[in-house]
Amino acid sequence: LKGEKARTDCLVAVFVPAPGEWSFSEVTKSPINDAPSVAAVLHSDTGTSSFNIGCNEGKLYLMFDMHMYLSTMHRHFYPIIYRVDSEPAVDCTVEEAPQACYGWELNAANNGAGIWGNSDEFIQEIKGGKKLTVRVHNISGDEKTAVFTLKDVASTYEKVKSICTFAEPAATEGEATP
Repeated sequence: LKGEKARTDCLVAVFVPAPGEWSFSEVTKSPINDAPSVAAVLHSDTGTSSFNIGCNEGKLYLMFDMHMYLSTMHRHFYPIIYRVDSEPAVDCTVEEAPQACYGWELNAANNGAGIWGNSDEFIQEIKGGKKLTVRVHNISGDEKTAVFTLKDVASTYEKVKSICTFAEPAATEGEATP
């Protein structure tokens, strides 16, 4: 068993980047409209959760995948608490949460909470931080906390955003546009 654990730890070390290191997926294009899809992933310091910045068919998103079933009574409001470094925590666990809560929602698989669309305000808030702590819970009372070492957040976000900027092809001369 000791040898098996060492082998498993070695495999995990190969596939999970060091804390603070982003990994990027391959850029793919939609078969419908050629809009790009890509994801930048930052694993939590323990490797059990991830912070994802990406786009799906040109639509930007930011999500915390906590690798647990998440649920809420309100599909378009997800109770999340986060903290940057030693700043006071931002508590988004009530619908009257502060403006800083940015509209956190569940993803379709119910294993992540995120912002689908413009995430500029949240990125501005965390970009100078060294550590980001995120806590989520579901209606069953299950809770999970993840700590992320932050490096290159703003540049990673801008890189993903630039890849994901999708514009319809320009009309050629004499061609009408809709």
